[in-house]
Amino acid sequence: MLFPFQNLVVCRSLPLQDGLNDLTPMKRKASPSRLRLFGDERGMGMRLLRLASAYALMAAFAVAGIASADEKPKVLMFTKSQGFQHDVVARKNPEELSLAEKIVTELGKKNGFDVTCTKDGTKINPDNLKNYQVLYFFSQGEIDDAPEHTRDKTPGVPKETRGCVLDFVSNGGGLVGTHCGGADTWHGWKEGKSRPFLDVIGGEFATHGAQQVTEVRVVDPKFPAVKGWPAQFKLNDEWYAYKGFMPNMHVLLMLETEGMKGPMYKRDDYPITWCSNHGKGRVFYTGLGHRDDVWTNELYQNMVAQGILWAAKKVDGDASPNLKEIYGDVDTAMKRLNEPFAQ
Repeated sequence: MLFPFQNLVVCRSLPLQDGLNDLTPMKRKASPSRLRLFGDERGMGMRLLRLASAYALMAAFAVAGIASADEKPKVLMFTKSQGFQHDVVARKNPEELSLAEKIVTELGKKNGFDVTCTKDGTKINPDNLKNYQVLYFFSQGEIDDAPEHTRDKTPGVPKETRGCVLDFVSNGGGLVGTHCGGADTWHGWKEGKSRPFLDVIGGEFATHGAQQVTEVRVVDPKFPAVKGWPAQFKLNDEWYAYKGFMPNMHVLLMLETEGMKGPMYKRDDYPITWCSNHGKGRVFYTGLGHRDDVWTNELYQNMVAQGILWAAKKVDGDASPNLKEIYGDVDTAMKRLNEPFAQ
C-alpha cells in the first residue's frame, strides 16, 4: 500500500487511507555479504601557544560560521543550473522561489533553521560563507563563471573562489546535496586524478534511465534522516547511476536494481543516499528528488530537514564508513560499486 502519500509504497501493513491502493507487501531481498615547550620561559611559551590556537580557531570561523547551541543554523541553498534545470528548482520569475526552495524554507521554519535561497554563484565566496553553517546544493553542471556556463542567466561561481566550498566543509561546515546537487555538479573540476568537489560528495552522476518505480531498502534505520522509514519501500523517481563511489561513505539507503528498466541498472545494488565526515564538517547526499511528488512527500521532506540539521551538527547520527559491514571488506565494495556499466 502507499505510505502515506501516493508516490511511496511500503512493505508493511498500515491503515488504508482514502484514495490509496492496497498493494501486496514486497518480499525482502538478500543484501550483499556483510566494512605531541620546552624552554626556560614556559609562561611565555604557553601564551604563544594559546595565541596560535586562537588564530587557528579564527581562521576556521572565517570559513564556516559557528552557531551557538541555542542559535538557529543558517543555510545557503544554491540552485544554479547550467545544462539542465529541474522543474523543482525552476522559478517562474526571479523573485518567486521554486517549489524546492519554498519547501526547504518552510522546513526551516518548522525545524529551527533559517534558509537563504540563491542562484547567484558570486554568493559562493569566503566572506559570505562566514554567515552560514550549511551549504545546500541543488545545482547542476559546470557552475563556474565562464560564459558557456551561464545558460540559466545567473552568475556562476568564480573559479578563483570555488575552493572555499571545500574549506567551508573541512573547517566544520555542513554540505547537503540532493539529486543533481552534488553528484551532477562540477564534473570538470579536476586536480590530477582527483575530483575535489565530487570526492567530497562521495560519488559522481554518470547517467540515468527513464523514471520508474523501484525498490529501495534502508541500511541504517537509526540515522535521523531515515529514522521511521519503512525497511523496504517502492518509489517512483528518476534514478541516477553513479560512478566513482568513495570508500568513506556511510550508506543510508540502497537502490535495488533487480527488475529495473535500462542498461545502466544492470549492476549490483548501489547506494542512493549516504553521509560522511570530511575534516571537521559533515556531508549528506541523496539521489532522490527529481519529481514534484517526491518533494511534496512528508517522509522526503523529513529526510531533507534532518539531513540539514545533522549537517549543521544539531542532531547526532553515525557517519562512520559502513561499506565493510555491507560487503565484507572495502576493497570488494569498491570493486563491485565501481565496475563499468552501460551508459
